[in-house]
Amino acid sequence: MSEQGPDHPQAPAEATQLPTPAQPIPPWPDPAPAPPPPPAAPLAAPPYAIPSAPPAYGTPSAPPAYGTPWAPPAYGPPGVPPTPAKGRAGKVLAIVGGVVALVAVVSVVAALVVVPKLTDRIGAVASASPSPTRDLNAVPAVGSCWQGDTAGEYFNGRAEFNAPADCATVHRMETIASGKIDTRPDNASAPYAADLYAACEDAAEEYLGQPWTTTYTWLVLAVPSKTQWAEGTHWYRCDLMITAGWGWLDLVPLTGTVKNSAKSITCVTWTAATTGRGWSDDHPADCDAIHNGELAGVVRFPEDADRADHDAMIAKLAKLCDRVINKFLDRSSLPKTLTYWMLYPNGTVEEGVLNQTVSCVLAAADPGKKLIGSLQGIGNKPIPFV
Repeated sequence: MSEQGPDHPQAPAEATQLPTPAQPIPPWPDPAPAPPPPPAAPLAAPPYAIPSAPPAYGTPSAPPAYGTPWAPPAYGPPGVPPTPAKGRAGKVLAIVGGVVALVAVVSVVAALVVVPKLTDRIGAVASASPSPTRDLNAVPAVGSCWQGDTAGEYFNGRAEFNAPADCATVHRMETIASGKIDTRPDNASAPYAADLYAACEDAAEEYLGQPWTTTYTWLVLAVPSKTQWAEGTHWYRCDLMITAGWGWLDLVPLTGTVKNSAKSITCVTWTAATTGRGWSDDHPADCDAIHNGELAGVVRFPEDADRADHDAMIAKLAKLCDRVINKFLDRSSLPKTLTYWMLYPNGTVEEGVLNQTVSCVLAAADPGKKLIGSLQGIGNKPIPFV
């Protein structure tokens, strides 16, 4: 991701090689040169000598170690957005009206790519082959539970390999919608995948009572493999799972339904980047405890936004978040002491980024300040800074 802000640190000065000091001149005169020795007789090459190998000049020197090429930390200020890898959901963070990716009413906008954490993932339990005891051609029932781990991916193209599980026992995924289809999307960037995923998002919102992106959950579109499709298995599933945190792709095993286990995203703690333009290591927080920010709401990334014109795109997103922020605060405008971050997708639906949600996150305009207490409906009351 890229980000911009009012306080970009200056790039470190390039390392400069110091000139080699001149050799000291001795204080005494040079002695008279000695007569040259008589020329030696030329050496005859030994018979059948093995040609000598070129002198070993050693392995070409590697460039000086300036450190491992930097990869953007989660919620950290990135350089060029990386290509999302398996199990990775790319998001960009921008600040407005006061801070990062936030569209600031007063401050400069910044942007940042979010790379969800993938460490310490709970061991996935998936069958090595589809279960022979179930009818794979039958459309999976809504409410079915499964083992497996597809967090970090919006598309699962081998759905028949997820082992079924009793919802009353520990499992990791629940089907919240399913149905017959005539066309199999080959991957997340296939046109039909976007239509199916949109249907999954609608089903998830109806099931949870709120957009899934405002909860600690992950939504995946699942279809059978190409091989199984050729056998007549023509269906799709919308699978929902619980995650450990916002942007975290670590699944939380559950017993029972996702609906009864899902928690809303409210207040969040994080470690601010040293540049003041990003964050990392975020965790859910109790709003009555000290925290850094609070999710005010989400909007849909506009289809007519021009990603090639970054400033215009951020301005368009800011207008959408402004309405969400002001409604959340119960104010007509954002106070100067607050700012907000916009977390937006770093790719298009055509590129396989099926989740096109923009999250609007409130925070203190002064990155050194924190909050204690929710900002929802605060109106003209004092901001609860620590």
